Amino acid sequence: MMLASSVCLAQNPTTGHSFRPNSPRDTVHPAVHTRTLDGTEPQREIQLIRYGNQAAAPQMPMASEPAESSNSEVGSQRNQDSPGLATSMPRVAASMPRVAPNMPGEKIPELRMPDGLVHPAVPSTDAATALQRPVLCWEQELRTSILRDRPPMPMSLNETLYRAMTEAPELKILNSDWCIQLQEITRQDAAFDWNTFVNSVWNRDSTPIGSQLDGAANRLRSHTSTARAGLRRLDRTGGQFEIAQQFGFKESNSQFISPNNQGNTRLALQYEKPLLRGAGEDYATSPLQLAEIDKDIAFDRLQAGIQDYLLETANAYWNLVLRRGRFLQAVNSWNRAKLVADEISQRQQIDVKPVAMDRAMQDVANRLAAAIQAEHDIIVAQEVLLGLIYANRYPQFAGTEVVPLTLPPDTPEAIGPETQVEVAIQNRPEVHQVIREIRASAIEHKVAQSEVLPALNLVLTGYSAGLRGDYNAAGAFTDQFSMGQPGLGVGIDFEIPYKNRAARAAAEQRRIAMARIQNQFEVVVGEVSQDVRSQAIQRNKFIAVLPQQWESLVLSQRLLVNTETRRRFLADGTQVADLYLDNLLQIQSRLEASEFAMLQAQVNFAMADMGLQRSVANLKTLATPESLEQLNIPGAETSQRPIIEGPMIGR
Repeated sequence: MMLASSVCLAQNPTTGHSFRPNSPRDTVHPAVHTRTLDGTEPQREIQLIRYGNQAAAPQMPMASEPAESSNSEVGSQRNQDSPGLATSMPRVAASMPRVAPNMPGEKIPELRMPDGLVHPAVPSTDAATALQRPVLCWEQELRTSILRDRPPMPMSLNETLYRAMTEAPELKILNSDWCIQLQEITRQDAAFDWNTFVNSVWNRDSTPIGSQLDGAANRLRSHTSTARAGLRRLDRTGGQFEIAQQFGFKESNSQFISPNNQGNTRLALQYEKPLLRGAGEDYATSPLQLAEIDKDIAFDRLQAGIQDYLLETANAYWNLVLRRGRFLQAVNSWNRAKLVADEISQRQQIDVKPVAMDRAMQDVANRLAAAIQAEHDIIVAQEVLLGLIYANRYPQFAGTEVVPLTLPPDTPEAIGPETQVEVAIQNRPEVHQVIREIRASAIEHKVAQSEVLPALNLVLTGYSAGLRGDYNAAGAFTDQFSMGQPGLGVGIDFEIPYKNRAARAAAEQRRIAMARIQNQFEVVVGEVSQDVRSQAIQRNKFIAVLPQQWESLVLSQRLLVNTETRRRFLADGTQVADLYLDNLLQIQSRLEASEFAMLQAQVNFAMADMGLQRSVANLKTLATPESLEQLNIPGAETSQRPIIEGPMIGR
């Protein structure tokens, strides 16, 4: 019997790993699927040419089969976790693509291209369904723990965004700004509250006599004490109301003071209302209105900051997915080269030259180095993601392994930008902010126009007073309500600056500022529309690229299978085998590049989808807490195992 290596498009559903010969005991590697070929030599060659080197495990279940199948659960969960704009279709799992014409009576599968063309001999579905394909091996491994000595910390994209929104100090700063503006509204509204005041004065006077009318000899002496308490308030139409009660005592050596040792009281009321400048509720409440608008603007800035921060966090999440997938691909590529090197090592005493062994070992060393570097890239990507979530607290989680549970959808649909532009204009906080700024500018312009008018105030006063001797202030307080009549007064205050240039200039400034903000609104709407269209086009671009990358991956795999077949069964002599060795290693590297290009296209689409969600202000809706029990993802294992034989982080 003979073993033939192959690219892994679907892993062993039982373990997902294979044990290598010549490896230490209990060492587990990502599976590079093999197939045992029975029968005579021609029969084995026909099997390879017809089917390729498929895994010995049963075929993966189709999307229409029951949900208890592990691969179906993986595909469905990935589509459920995918963001709202990226809709997915059921995955149709298939076996390894065939590398030669089909047997009689069988139909060649076709690939539906984005432009509607039909490309033969590549897996596909009917015209009504987008590209559907098997689960790639690294997609299954991405949901598992792949780093040694690191406890796993599974996180879906939604949970990651939720943690960032609730933990990130940057967002707490923006939230503090909004809370500050909330208190500013209370402060401005407090201007219309009642104010209590108390005034008291005590005087001792001693003045020279300048007239006989003073009624004293040598010097006029008097002692006076006054206390005044009351309430005053500014109403919402601009008027000022005041009510005060006064108590006083007075004694003097003047013979004309009667009665002496007085106790006096006075109840006074005053109301002053502007009639021109500063008149009206809009003018009086303008600081409160501006504070409310500033509060809403601060909220818009908070929302925009949340969207930007969640986009940065989502991109870091997808970059971690990319780095983990690249690591798994690098390990698989290293395993392919190691299988070739192991085979050559076993044939060194038969027909293999030392130079061929050196060539194979060189590739093994290079690919192992690439895998180790890819592992370090995972740690760097984790550090970035944890830093965005926890800021200076992320070292507490630096020893864990973040296991992403959300993967990019493999069958997304294109989206028209026109409908998204309408949604963005309604939802984007930048649009809301400029609208509020226009309202604030209009209020300031109205206030400036009121300042141009002359000051004309109506003044109303009234009082009632009482007076008694022997310091009887209590009796005087009773008299002010029972004896005599109250006093009344009406007056007008008028004032206007000469030419009034300052007020006119201020009004012109506010008019120009309002026109400027209105023009700014047009600019913001244009920028939002352009941003949405650009993000939608970018997203649709990667959707169109995905089938091409899939076709490139399938064709690279076919080249590898054909080269392996020729090298194993058609090689004639050492020189031909050496020639096919170089060709085999080059095609393995080409397959690795195609795998990474496919993964890169998937992640690029996911990032573009996040960008589109940010452009329509929809990212915050994805930040929802989810428990692992609710996620119910079968691939989120917590087992620890070594991946490659070589230096590993966290040993």
